[in-house]
Parts: sequence; C-alpha cells; structure tokens
Amino acid sequence: MSELKEIIRSGETVVINDSKTGNEITSEVLTKAIVDQGGRETLSPDALHALIRWGTETFESGLAIFGKSLHKILPVADVSDVRSLLGKISELEQRVDHLQQQVDDQQK
Repeated sequence: MSELKEIIRSGETVVINDSKTGNEITSEVLTKAIVDQGGRETLSPDALHALIRWGTETFESGLAIFGKSLHKILPVADVSDVRSLLGKISELEQRVDHLQQQVDDQQK
C-alpha cells in the first residue's frame, strides 16, 4: 500500500483491476489507502458521516466545482511573470516612499 501511495504522490494516476475477476477496483483500493494511514485519522468521523449522507456524487461534484474555480484564485505564473511582478512592486514601493517624503516635507 505504501508503494501505491508513493506512486500517486509522484503524480501518477493508477487503475487497479482485480487479478481474479478483472473488475476495476481502483476506488475501493484508493479508499482503503486513504483510510489506512498508519493509525492516523485522515478525515474526522463527522466528515465521514457527512460524506456518506451527501453521497460521493455530491462530494465529487463539489470537488469538480472547486477545481474549476481554483485557477481563478491561483493563476499559473512562470518565472518571468513573477520577476515582472517583483519589479512592479519595487517601483510602487519607491513611489510610495517618494510620496511619503513629500507629505513629510509639507507637514514641516
């Protein structure tokens, strides 16, 4: 199970089939991997009860909506975008310092 978790943490997507029947059992195995965290609780009992009450379809729908909205909150930026923003921030800081100095001079 730990090897499977490492594979998934590295970014891989897995499909697991039962060796005897050939049926896909990915959801069952991944659910066990989440629940079996070396004795640690990964989800509170309240969260698990709510998940069962809501149903996985509602839960998955909520995750899908969150995933679609995430890019609006955290846009993907490359290094040049970050450098450009840092340069603009530096310019703004200099302008603020200059304006603050002018205000201080006028108050004297």
